[in-house]
Amino acid sequence: MEYIKVIGENYQDAEYQARSKYGSSIIVLNHKEVKIGGLLGTGLFAKSKVELTAALPDEEQARSSGKLKAATGKITTKDIVFKEEKNEQKSTAQHKPADSRLLLKDMLSQQELAATKEKFLQVADETRNREKNIQRSSQDLANSLLKKAVAESAAATPDMTRIEKSLQEILEAVKAWEGKSRALPELSFYESALDSWMTKLTDLDFSPSFSDHLMHELREKLTFEEQNDRELIRRKLSGILRNHIGISTPILKKGERKKVVAMIGPTGVGKTTTLAKIGAIYTFYENRTVSFITIDNYRIAATEQLKRYSSIINIKTHVVNGVEELNQVIQADSSDLILIDTSGRSPYHKEHIADMERLFQSLDVPVEKILITSATAKRKDQEVIFTQFGKVGIDKVIVTKIDESNAIGGLIEVADKYNKGLCYITNGQDVPSDIEEANAAQLVHLMLDYKEERMPRQE
Repeated sequence: MEYIKVIGENYQDAEYQARSKYGSSIIVLNHKEVKIGGLLGTGLFAKSKVELTAALPDEEQARSSGKLKAATGKITTKDIVFKEEKNEQKSTAQHKPADSRLLLKDMLSQQELAATKEKFLQVADETRNREKNIQRSSQDLANSLLKKAVAESAAATPDMTRIEKSLQEILEAVKAWEGKSRALPELSFYESALDSWMTKLTDLDFSPSFSDHLMHELREKLTFEEQNDRELIRRKLSGILRNHIGISTPILKKGERKKVVAMIGPTGVGKTTTLAKIGAIYTFYENRTVSFITIDNYRIAATEQLKRYSSIINIKTHVVNGVEELNQVIQADSSDLILIDTSGRSPYHKEHIADMERLFQSLDVPVEKILITSATAKRKDQEVIFTQFGKVGIDKVIVTKIDESNAIGGLIEVADKYNKGLCYITNGQDVPSDIEEANAAQLVHLMLDYKEERMPRQE
């Protein structure tokens, strides 16, 4: 009997390759995960493959060998040959972490990785030793029975019934060894439950490299027995994701006075409405004095909209033109919180971003800048938004339109990459009700457990 090893993209692919090449009568013994490539030789971000081990039954070969031994009185042993099939196309792609900070995290955990690797290798050695002992015991039993059969066949009056019985015992011993081999524990982290979560992460707009990083963290937190526990996997992954969501401090701290805050961001994300919601929160719930300043002279409708909000909330509003007038208004205003509404700028228009950067550099007072971005923007767009508005300066982030998308993995990934914390999320147009303080657990629940319901609104 010969044995083969086949490497595939997953278990189904490996089994398909084996049965296509060697026939449907192969006996699958076990399978394990193997890593192809890896970061700096550590195995991190390596391509996951599945290696399948199977047996090739050869009844004609066994019968021919038995006849030869019975006729000659000699015992022949045939070495077990392992044929290792490898894919012609080896993955040389090394998934880089999403940024240097993720790489630093992985480099700092080398001791933990080494300890995990040593433990895994120890289990693998113990299992291989068990496999060798079972194989050695079955071979010793087969040799003993063969010697007995040959000795009986060499007698003056051979008893064919006893020879046939001995050969039957040999066949049963080999089958028993095959059954024990299939019962050996699998030496892999590969489980279909984990594979399904990898697909879920990419569907949530996480990049492939960041998804690999999250799965690497998840595997480190799971034992062999826990890899099929779907609910435990979900809880562990939920905790990992929460650790990647930064939450910032409140916009206005207790006792803080005359703080100037500007809302910046691309067009159409809801800056004016969000500014009105923030003003209402600090006016009605925090009992603080608030004033609005708008420098959005490109959209008359936006200015009129802000004036309507301010009259309802009873907040004074200033419409200014130019840096000099803006400095004068800020100096004369004594409110606890001064909120500046800026005009929306496309992150792809570098000159517009440069104009905004020069505006804030010309002010006489420090200004905290809050990036307003939409949950509906995809990861590649979020990358551009954070990069370009980062030139102006980003102190906090508010996510709007969270009621319109749960695929916010790209936003979470990019905010984590640039180390920016979220302070508020908005889930509708109503002022001031459709806004909440950012909560990591709530955002993870929205991503992982979303079905038909949306994020509940505050009453």
